[in-house]
Amino acid sequence: MIRRTNARSVAARVPLPHPRRWLLTAAALLAVAGYVGVLDGLGGLRAWIGGWVPPGGEPVLGSATPGVLVAVLTLIAGLFALRRGLFALLARRPGPIEVTAFHGLADDGYAPDPTADTAQVAAEFRRTLTEMSLSTPLSMPTSPRQDEFIDDVGTVADSTTTFGAAVALVRAALRIQYAYRVAAQMRVRRGEERFGITVHLVMQPGGRGEVATLWAADWASAADLAAHWVGAQILPRSRLARRAPWTSWHGLQMPPALFHHSQLARRCVAERRFEEALGHFHEALVLDPQNPYLRIERAQVLEQLGLSMDAVVAYADIVAVESWHDRTLWRRLRAHVAGDADPSEDDVTWASTRADGPPPPRLRALVTGQQALLIARYRLVTRLASQTVAQQWWRVDDYPDARNTKRTAERRELRARLRTWLEPYYPDYLADLQGSAENVPFDVAVRRQRLLAHLLCFVSWVETEHLLADYRWWQLRRRPGMAVSQTALRVLRVWAPLLERRAAVKVEGPVWDELQAKRRPDRRPDGRTITRPKRWPDVVWPPDITVVEADLERVLRRKPARWREWQEYYNAACAAAVALGGRRDDAPDELRPWARLAVRYLERAVSSTDSGFVGAYTQWLSTGDDDLRSLRSLPEFVDFLDRYLPTDDLRAPPPHRLVELVMSQHAVRLLRTYATDRVAALDQREEAELPWEARARAVATEFTDQDRDWRCRLRLVRSGQKLRLRMGGAPFPSALPEFDDDPAAWRYNLAGAGQGNGEVAKRHYRGYITFRRGALAEAYAILAGVPAEPLTVAGSRAMWQRIVAVMDRALDGPPSTP
Repeated sequence: MIRRTNARSVAARVPLPHPRRWLLTAAALLAVAGYVGVLDGLGGLRAWIGGWVPPGGEPVLGSATPGVLVAVLTLIAGLFALRRGLFALLARRPGPIEVTAFHGLADDGYAPDPTADTAQVAAEFRRTLTEMSLSTPLSMPTSPRQDEFIDDVGTVADSTTTFGAAVALVRAALRIQYAYRVAAQMRVRRGEERFGITVHLVMQPGGRGEVATLWAADWASAADLAAHWVGAQILPRSRLARRAPWTSWHGLQMPPALFHHSQLARRCVAERRFEEALGHFHEALVLDPQNPYLRIERAQVLEQLGLSMDAVVAYADIVAVESWHDRTLWRRLRAHVAGDADPSEDDVTWASTRADGPPPPRLRALVTGQQALLIARYRLVTRLASQTVAQQWWRVDDYPDARNTKRTAERRELRARLRTWLEPYYPDYLADLQGSAENVPFDVAVRRQRLLAHLLCFVSWVETEHLLADYRWWQLRRRPGMAVSQTALRVLRVWAPLLERRAAVKVEGPVWDELQAKRRPDRRPDGRTITRPKRWPDVVWPPDITVVEADLERVLRRKPARWREWQEYYNAACAAAVALGGRRDDAPDELRPWARLAVRYLERAVSSTDSGFVGAYTQWLSTGDDDLRSLRSLPEFVDFLDRYLPTDDLRAPPPHRLVELVMSQHAVRLLRTYATDRVAALDQREEAELPWEARARAVATEFTDQDRDWRCRLRLVRSGQKLRLRMGGAPFPSALPEFDDDPAAWRYNLAGAGQGNGEVAKRHYRGYITFRRGALAEAYAILAGVPAEPLTVAGSRAMWQRIVAVMDRALDGPPSTP
C-alpha cells in the first residue's frame, strides 16, 4: 500500500475539493456585500426621510451609486464562491452524478454489432456504479456489503433545441444537483476484446475532465470496466477515501485496474465464486501489494475454500507488516523471531533495521493500520487453533497417488514458512509442560499430528493473552467502533484454554515419554496410560458445563445486555462447541447439554443484530467455521438453522469435515459442466470449434491432475467462460456448492452420518471422498490416453461424453457402503 508522503509518493496527485475554503470565502463576501448594501441603503433612506440635499446640489441617489455597485459585485462574487463550495461539497461526499444518455455505436468503419442494446448497456453501467462495495472487511469471512458510493445516478437526455438548452442553463444556475457528469460513446473494433465504451467524466468544481476508452470481450464487461474507471477517478477526491480500505489513495491517482479487480473480487465472494475472487485479489495486490485490507479479504477467501494453512501464513504476514503501526508489538515480534531479549530503541543496530527508524508513537500511528492489525491478529489466533491446520501440515505427503504435485509442493513451502514463525514458541511450550527442549527437537515433535495440534493451540492461547493485554482501553490502541469488541476478546480467554485442554487430552503416552514431561498417569479402561500436563492434575474431558457457562456469563455480564453484539455471543457459542470435539460417540447424551448451550448463544447472537447482517454470515455459520464442525451434525444445530435461517427444503445433517466433501463435489461439478459445454459446442459449431479443442484438452488434463490447486481450477473456469461467450450462453457456473446441493447428501446421512455412529460416518465420508478422487483420476486417464492428433469432431465428442458419464457417477456417490 503506497504511503501518502510528499517526498516518496510515486502516484500523481489529484485536485481535491475544498468545500470549507469556498464556503468560508462565500460567507465573507456575502457578509461584506450585506454590510455595504445595508449601510448604503440606510444612508439613502435617511436622506429621503429628511429631504436633505448635499451642499453640492447632487441628489442622494447619485452619491449612493458606488456603494450599490460594490455591493452588487461583492454579492456576485459571493454567490460564485457559494456555488463552487456547494459543488465541492457534493464532490467530496461524493454526491449524485449525472449520466447522459449513452450514444450509439461510433462509425469506426466496422459493421455495427447487432447485439448492441444501448439501453441495456447504460442500465448495466448505472447498476455497477450504484452497487460498489467499499466497506472494511469484518472480523469473520462474510459476503461483502454494498455501500452508498453514489447517492443517485440521474440520466438526462441531451437537448438540441434552444428552449431545452435555456432550461438546462437556468436549472444549472439555480440548483446544484450534480458534481460529476458522465457522457459515454459505445464503440466496436476487431479482435478478441472488440466491445468498447469511451467515457468522458467532468468533475466539479473547476470542470476538470478525464477521457478513457475501455475495451472488453462483451458489453457487460465493458460496462463494468467503464463504471469502475469512473469510480477510480471519483474515489480519491471523496471523503470515502479517508476510510479503509483506500486510505493511502486519498488525493492520489488510483490505478483503474486496482479498483476494477477489487470490485470484481468482492462480487465473486458474494456469489461464492471463490477461485475467481482469488484471481482478482491477486491482480489487485500486484498494483497495491501491501494493502492490508485486500490481503485480509484474500485470506478470508482462503479460509472459505478450506485452505487453513494458507490463511494462517497470510495472516502472519499481515501481522508482521502492519506491526509497524504498533511499536510494542513490533519490538516483541522482532525479539521473538530473532530469539534475543527485547532490544532498546536507542540501539543503533536496532534502529538501522528500518530505514525510517523505530515505529511511530502509539498516538501518531494510523488508525486504519491499527484496525487492520487487530483483524489480522484476531483471525490468526482463531485459525491457529483450527484442527485443519494440523491436518494439512501433517498430510502434506499423504496423498493416495501421484496427483496434485503442485499443491504438495506449495504446502511444503507453507509448512517451512509457518515453522519459522512457530519454532520460537517451542522452548516456552516445553517449559510450560515441564519438559526438556534438548532431548526432543522441533522437527521430531511436529511429526505427530496430535502433538502439533497441541502446540498450535498453545501458541493460539499465548497470542490470545497478548491480544487481550494489548487492546485494553488504557493501552491507547483501542478506538470506538473497531472490528472486534473488548468483550469478544475476553470470551477468547475462555475459548483458548478449552481448546488447549482438549488437545492435551489427546496427546498419549509415547509422545510424553519423548518429551520427558512430569506427568500424572491416568488409566483408561483398556489399561493404556494417558499422561496429562501438570497444569491440570485432575483433568477430565469434557469439562464441567456449569463452570464453563459461569465463566462465559461472567465475561458477558461485564457489558450491558442491550449493547452486546453478534461477535460476542458467537464467540461464546464457539467456546461451548469446543467440548463437542473429541467426543464419545457411544454416549451421545453427554453431548446434548453442550449442544443446547452452544445453540442458545447462537440464538442470542441472531437476536442481537438485524436480519440482513445475519444473512451475510449464513454460509460461514452453516458450513465454513471450523469451530462449529463438531456441532453441525447434531440435531440441535440443524433445528436452529431450520428455525432461524430457513431454506426451501429440509437440511441434511452435514459431516464433521464438511469442506473437503464440498470441495470434492465442486471439482466434479466444474469438470462435468465443462465437458457438457464442450459436447454442446462441438454439436453446434463442429469444425469451427476444433481449433479450440487442443487448448480445452490441455486445461482439462491439468485440472484433473491438479484439482486441489485453486489456480488450475481458475484456468478451467476462465476457459469455460470463454466457451460460453463464443456460444452466446449463460455465464459459466463456478459457485462453490452447498452441502445440500450434493445429490448423495441424504443417502450419506441415512447411512449413518450424524446419527451417533462415528465409525460408520467416517467410513462413508472417506468412501465418498475416495470415490470422487478416483473419478477425477479416471477422467485424467481418459484425457491422457486420447491421442492429440488428429482432432476430429466425432472423436472429441465421444471423449467428452465419456467424461460426463464418469462425473455423473461421481456425483451420485458409490453404489454401496464402503
